[in-house]
Amino acid sequence: MRDKRIIGSLAAVAAAITVAASTAAFAFAAPAQATTEQLREPQPITVTSSADISGKTLKAVRLAGYSAASIDGQAIGGLDVNDAGHASSIANALKDSGATGYDADNPMAWVVQNLLDSQSSPYAGSLRTLVTRLAKDTAITGDSTATALAKGADANTMTATVTPGIYLILDLTANGQGASIPMIAATGIDGITTLGTGQTTQTLGTVEYKPNDATVTKRIVQNGAEALSNTAAIGETVHYRLTTSVPNHTGYEHFRLTLTDTLDQGLAFQRITAVTVNGKTLDAALWHASDPTAAQDGTTTFTVTFAPTADGTSDLLASDSTRNAFPIGSGVTVEYDALLTKDAAVNTTAGGTGNHNTVNVSYSHNPNDWTDQATVPGDTTTTYTGRFTLSKTDMDGKPLAAATFAITRNGSDTPVSLAAISAGDATHPAEYRTATAGETSTTLITIPASGKAVIQGLDGEYTVTERSSPFNTSPLPEFTLTVEPDHGQNHANAVTDFQQDPNKLATLDGTTATVTVRNARSILQLPKTGSTWMTIWIAAGTLSALGGLLLLRKRD
Repeated sequence: MRDKRIIGSLAAVAAAITVAASTAAFAFAAPAQATTEQLREPQPITVTSSADISGKTLKAVRLAGYSAASIDGQAIGGLDVNDAGHASSIANALKDSGATGYDADNPMAWVVQNLLDSQSSPYAGSLRTLVTRLAKDTAITGDSTATALAKGADANTMTATVTPGIYLILDLTANGQGASIPMIAATGIDGITTLGTGQTTQTLGTVEYKPNDATVTKRIVQNGAEALSNTAAIGETVHYRLTTSVPNHTGYEHFRLTLTDTLDQGLAFQRITAVTVNGKTLDAALWHASDPTAAQDGTTTFTVTFAPTADGTSDLLASDSTRNAFPIGSGVTVEYDALLTKDAAVNTTAGGTGNHNTVNVSYSHNPNDWTDQATVPGDTTTTYTGRFTLSKTDMDGKPLAAATFAITRNGSDTPVSLAAISAGDATHPAEYRTATAGETSTTLITIPASGKAVIQGLDGEYTVTERSSPFNTSPLPEFTLTVEPDHGQNHANAVTDFQQDPNKLATLDGTTATVTVRNARSILQLPKTGSTWMTIWIAAGTLSALGGLLLLRKRD
């Protein structure tokens, strides 16, 4: 029996699962009916994608055939459908879902008329539930008459030539490569693929490949701004923000979602500070951060698991409450703190030496096996820390030992606490770095016989003060500088904004980030343009003028 309601609702079901049809109802546009030969003439059915799917394993299972069709020129005005051998499976799936009123001998007629609720992403609803059930029915998946699709015109298409009708397309690609949720496609008739007449038409014979995907971004947050890199002194905290979204888990019985973060040796995870979904704090029971584990290369890794299960894995669909907590497409944000440690890589004037932090997202990507996961890398952030070198010489440029210095970060009244890495000797510089909590430290830098000391783990503006001279003379110079650990296109360490001491005993070599501080054995060795000699010249001039004035008065 021909049912004109079915004619229109075929288009509706096709659109409901993103197939080539529309939900508009079409009556017969003309009395011309397709012949039996036309209804049986093999037609192409094609799956398209924006990516390479040529390696996928796709199989088309015929769910319904066309028993009649109205053709108006180069358009199909309407269609009738009949069972293609899977009425029992379709009827059982409808029964399990609570549907009533369908004809068990031709249930697809009821399906195309009534299940119209899965029209767009995320393709959820009663129709998707039915299709998911059918995709797990062994009578369907094991259908020996199913047709395998092959590579089409390019790597982004898969195609097959089939008897006209409505097809369930299954993605049976092996684990590790990802798979689409099941798709439904309706073929054309006798080369005619336009369904409908007038302004509302749709193209039959093609369906879009529907995998899920996920991405993750990582940013350093400093003063409210996000960036992929920053600078810090050793011992300071770096704040990170990870952002992903809940992938499409329609068609899955269970679903995993995790974030994995890997920090370089110079960064130590401290604490999670916030976990949100769509901007709202996520219940602490719905996420778990593992303890960091160390690798042989010194990096550490921790994982944030969403909707954790008793066995330590993730399942967003374990219950209605977990499902509701992670709506498809909702934004998920994790924020945490890490410490720049004593093991931090210190940048050089050559540039590019930093402390990296990477992230990836893992998620179920195969509706046939939810434990099959894809792992997608996200951003890498970099934190730079800097250094400068002190060189101590006499006025002739010969190295001097035993001078001491202190450095104070601008804005602080207390000298920086430093850990002594190496005391140095006649051929090697002393090495100091910013001390971390609990370390033995000093506030004095002692220059060895080589005349040099390297101070590491710095960032920002500092005042450097010589506290004692090997000559026990004064004046002792004081100067300011800025350590920029990430300077210029090469991301090089640099010393900038150098402010020389009044006597000009300190000079900067910007190419090596070295400040040379000279000591004079007496005032006579001080630069004649320095403040001390200027004072002497002014004083001498004043005395000379006074002497002249006295002589004039005596003559009078």
